[in-house]
Amino acid sequence: MRPPAQGEPAEPRRKEAWVRLAYGLLALLALAYLYLAARPGGRAPVWLYARGLDLLPLLGLAVLALGLWTSSRRRPVLQRGRGAAFACLAVVVGSASVRLHFPYPSSRERRPSAVRFRLPVEGAWQVLWGGERAEHNRLATLSPDRRFALVLVKPEDQEARSEDARDHAAWGEVVVAPAAGRVVVVRDGVPDETGAPGGPGVPGGGLAYSGNYVVLRVAEGEYLFLTHLLSGSIEVREGRSVEAGDWIARAGQSGFDPVAPLPHVALHLQTTPDERWGEGVPFFVFDYQADGSGVSRGVPRGGLGPGGRWSGQNVRQVEASGSD
Repeated sequence: MRPPAQGEPAEPRRKEAWVRLAYGLLALLALAYLYLAARPGGRAPVWLYARGLDLLPLLGLAVLALGLWTSSRRRPVLQRGRGAAFACLAVVVGSASVRLHFPYPSSRERRPSAVRFRLPVEGAWQVLWGGERAEHNRLATLSPDRRFALVLVKPEDQEARSEDARDHAAWGEVVVAPAAGRVVVVRDGVPDETGAPGGPGVPGGGLAYSGNYVVLRVAEGEYLFLTHLLSGSIEVREGRSVEAGDWIARAGQSGFDPVAPLPHVALHLQTTPDERWGEGVPFFVFDYQADGSGVSRGVPRGGLGPGGRWSGQNVRQVEASGSD
């Protein structure tokens, strides 16, 4: 290309490829959040939240590396347009931390289930994770299917010192059906992590997402998952109908659950019977006690306090009061 003649305007320099990519990634990030905010429902937003929002920061890091390499070879580093591109990439990469405070915007968020649910256990339990807000329910920001999940532990297990999960109070406790429904999926045989050699903090069953689990169809488009059940303890089979309170299995520690690394009872309601590929559905628990007070209909609340102490509600199922 010939140099411009004297008095002839210079041909504008085209933006470097990595600069164009930086602008493109920021635009994609904005579109992704706008799409999720519209709550369209279906598998596409589930994939976008669970996979896409993690992929964009990784792509941002790759483009950032390309930009730094290019800028170091074509000095000065901060040429016109490069500063804005670096700022775009900082936003894209930093969005990874935003996800941790951004619960999945389910299309069912304002349409809770009409099913009457009870607690899936008898006796005294404590809510480790539960509720709609991220500070009460860490699962709300981890996966779309568990947006409104409930995780119950035994209060005395907070002080447990044994490295063997079988010594925990929740281990082997009976898990009952939280509502009437039909069993549509059963998975058993995933080994439980009993604690050796690393104690309850070591996930069992390899990377099995839900461990041993049972799925109940409780209403049209509503599937209840009872997960991380004790291997070999499941009492129901696919196709069977159950009533609320029927024996389902026992509590264990199967599968991979990084936010509840000890024996527990976990349940969530979603829009499909497919593991990981449903939107969370909000639901209410009826006729239970929370911290000693009767609740006719509510959402048990969990969370952590100072020093990582469990601060969730202490709950217990009680007899129906006959009112909602």
